[in-house]
Amino acid sequence: MIKFIISFVIEKLKIETVCTDTQLKEINYVLVSLASDFTKLFFLVALFIFLGEFKYFLFAFIVTTSLRVTIGGFHFKGYWTCFVFSLVYYFILMEIYNIDITKNIMLILVLSFSVVLIYLAPAPSKQRKKISAQTKKIYKLVSLIFITFYIAVYFLTKDNFFTIPLWTIIFQSVQLILMKGVNMYEEHIKKQTTS
Repeated sequence: MIKFIISFVIEKLKIETVCTDTQLKEINYVLVSLASDFTKLFFLVALFIFLGEFKYFLFAFIVTTSLRVTIGGFHFKGYWTCFVFSLVYYFILMEIYNIDITKNIMLILVLSFSVVLIYLAPAPSKQRKKISAQTKKIYKLVSLIFITFYIAVYFLTKDNFFTIPLWTIIFQSVQLILMKGVNMYEEHIKKQTTS
C-alpha cells in the first residue's frame, strides 16, 4: 500500500513535469525512507510498550537519532534486515545499560570509543550525496557537542538510566568500525575483479 502511494506521487510529479529525473529519484528515496522508518518505529514502539520498556527505548531512540544524523551508520537494502538489526540493537541497549561498571571504567570506554567515532564520522549511506569537507567538520563538531553533553549528564547524575547514551556512543562507534571494514573489503574485492 505504501509503495503504491509513493509510486502514485512520483507518477503525478512526472506527469506534471515539475521535477527532473534526478529530483524524482531523490524524492522517491526520501519518501521510501520515511515510510520505512515510520513503520519500523511504529512496530518498535508497540513492542517496547508491550514489554514495559518504552521509556528506555524512547531515550535510546532519541540519543541514537541525534548521533546518526551527523555520524551515519549502517543502511541495509532490505526492510526486514534493517528492522531485525534495529530490534537487536535496541534489545542489547535495553539490557546492557544495567551492567554495573564503575564511572572510571565507563569514562575510559566512552572516551576511547568517542575518539574513534569522531575520527570515522561521518559515514553516510551510499545513496546520499557526497559530503563536503566543511560539512564533515560541522558534523564532527556537532557530534562532539552531543557526546560531551551525554558524558556530562552521566557524570552529574547518579541514575543508571543515563548510561544509555554512553552505550549508544560505544555501539555507534562499533558500527562505524564495522562499516569501515566492510567498505575496505568491498573496495579490495572490486580492485581484484577489475584487474
